[in-house]
This record gives sequence, C-alpha cells and structure tokens, in this order.
Amino acid sequence: MATAHLSFIDAAGEKLLIVLNPEHVRKILRSSNELDANPSVHEKIMGQLVGSPKSAIDYYRSPESIVDHDQMMQVRQHTPGWALEALDDKLFKKSTDTLLLGLPRFMASEAFRARDRLLAHFQSWGREADLLRIHSKVDPNWDPVAGSTLMQERESLYASLPGHGLEGRATKTLVLLYAGTSLMVPVTFWFLYETPRSSPLRRRVQSELSAHRDPALGTYDFAQLAATHFLQSLYAEAVRKYSASLVARQVVSPVFALDERYVIKQGTTGLIPSKYAAQYTMAWAFVHPALVEKPLSEFWGKRLLVSGAGGKERFSDAGLAGKWTSFGGGEHKCPGRFFARGIGIVTLSILLGEYEVEVIDPEAARKLDPVHGAEAFGTMRRSGKIGARTRRRHT
Repeated sequence: MATAHLSFIDAAGEKLLIVLNPEHVRKILRSSNELDANPSVHEKIMGQLVGSPKSAIDYYRSPESIVDHDQMMQVRQHTPGWALEALDDKLFKKSTDTLLLGLPRFMASEAFRARDRLLAHFQSWGREADLLRIHSKVDPNWDPVAGSTLMQERESLYASLPGHGLEGRATKTLVLLYAGTSLMVPVTFWFLYETPRSSPLRRRVQSELSAHRDPALGTYDFAQLAATHFLQSLYAEAVRKYSASLVARQVVSPVFALDERYVIKQGTTGLIPSKYAAQYTMAWAFVHPALVEKPLSEFWGKRLLVSGAGGKERFSDAGLAGKWTSFGGGEHKCPGRFFARGIGIVTLSILLGEYEVEVIDPEAARKLDPVHGAEAFGTMRRSGKIGARTRRRHT
C-alpha cells in the first residue's frame, strides 16, 4: 500500500500525473475543492473531442455557468428508473485519441469529417424538434421526433444558455451519446457473454430471471430484477474486470498534498486508469479478504456479495472507494451508472430469458479474452470470433 505508483509526464507543456495507488486515487476523488473534473471536461471533451463552439466553452468556464449542476440533476432524474429510451450511435470512437490530442483538422481529416457528419445530423434533429415545440406539437412524455423527457428538457435548458444555438446544443447531444455508450455497450456485452460460458452461472441467472417473470403475460419485472443483489454483483464484476476508463482531475488549488511525501502543483492533471486499481489485489484484500477469495484476474459474479440479515446474500461495494473507479468517483461520479446497469439487466433478461445461448467451446473462447496489460484504457475487445449456438425458448 505504501508503493508510490506515480508517473509524471510533461506532454508538450501539459503536466500529467498517472496515479495508480488506490489510496492516492481515493484522496484525489474525495478532494473536490482542490481537484476539479470540469477543466478536462470543458477543454478536452467539449472543446477538442466534440467541437463545441468557443462561445459555449467560454460560458462553461464563467462564474455564471450552471450547466454542470443542471445536467447532472437531469440525468439523475430521468435515468435511474425504467424509462429506458433507446440510445444508438456508432460514433467516431476509433478517432477519440486523435481528437483529444487537439490536432489541426488537416492532420486528422477523417476523424473531423466523421464528427462533422454526426453534428450535422444532430443540428437537423434539433431544428425539427424546435419547430414542433414552437407549435406545441410535442408529447412531453415521449415524442417520436423530440425524443424522451430527458432529451426534451436538455434541449430546453441549453436553448436558454449563452453560446448554445443549434451548433452548441448538437455538441452536448453528441457528448451525451458518447458518454452513454462508450462504457455501457462493451460492458453489457461482457456481462452477457460471461453468463452462458459457465453452466453454474447460467443456471443461477436463469433462476433469477424466472423468479421475476410473469408467465401469463410473458413480461419481466425489471425494477425488481435491477434490485436483485446477485445481478447487481454480477454486473459490478463485469464493470470491474472489463472496463478500462480514464478519470481526470486537475489541481485547481496552489498545491495539493497527495500524501506526506508528494505534493502536486496547480494545473497538473491527475489521470486515473480504472483497470489497474481494479486488479490491485493487496488493496482489495485490505478491505475484506473474501473479495480476493478468487483472483481478481478471474471473473467471479459473487465477488461483491456479503452475508446480510438472516444469512441472505446482499450486494455491497463498501470500502472500495479508490479501488473501483470505472464510473469515476466523488462529486463527479457518473450519474448514469444506474441507467447503465439497468440497460445491462434488461438486455440480459431479453436475450437469456427468451433464448438458449451456448458457447460452443468455452475453454477455446477464453484464449480470445482481452489481454489486460495491452492498453491503459479504451474498449476491451475479444481477439477473435467466438462460436455459439442460440435458439428461442419454448414456454
């Protein structure tokens, strides 16, 4: 626990600190007064990645800006329940690194063109939705053009802010879809994929799904499924093992004391790769030895289950701050994390509840699992095609 696990990088004048020690990570995420996520969000994500207009960026940086608070509250209000609206985009994920570097357009023309096409579509959609609102032809609960209540409220909020004409609002829509799918989609795949390649796990999941299915109507109680302790643990383990996100916090105080040995200067950005803390056996064992009953390199769906009242299983991630950072942490912890879990559980219910799925050669398939040390962050992909059989269940 005392190992520093720090790497300082001067990237053409941009000061970066790679932080791996879970204790350092926990302190950074809990020190919102000294370290702020917004500089990276405003400059890197909104500015360089999605191309927000300068007037919008200037507003985000101004003391009058309320957009960060309001958008967090909107997501928290409209995504924890079961209004699971479809979010669909292929996006330009393969160009993320290129755009974040802030390269000029002529050096990354393909990436810029992909982004331009997406933004043009979102502007066209915004223009059409505006016309419907002007003529009071929008269903506030769900509209085939204007979309969900969340999207309608976001458009209304941003339309009233400086720098948020059609162009500025299009970039906010793009970043919402990017954030909503870049982690959720690959983790949902691994959440699904791990289940059929283990017979005991498949039987346990099927039992949970059957317990919350109405055979007469052929429907599931998704609210109850989302509250199932075992499925919460199963999804959390998929996030832990198969997510490789990057959390950024910039020092905004004159200095920040990381511990008794290290002080970080103002303007330095701390980068926290989630995958390393999630594999840090000593730190997890320090929280509770049972967490590493099976190695962290293995997928174990019951890892975050503890014994509750009457010996019943209960999901718990207590004590894991700084060790499980896939959805960030502190004041800026992702407000859509429950929505992401809901999507995963709904997808699991539909696919494995309605279809029999069998991985043909589970041991051979494991050889195609991603190599955890290959990349610091990004989508974790299998290295080849996986054979499987599927057929509709007969009820």
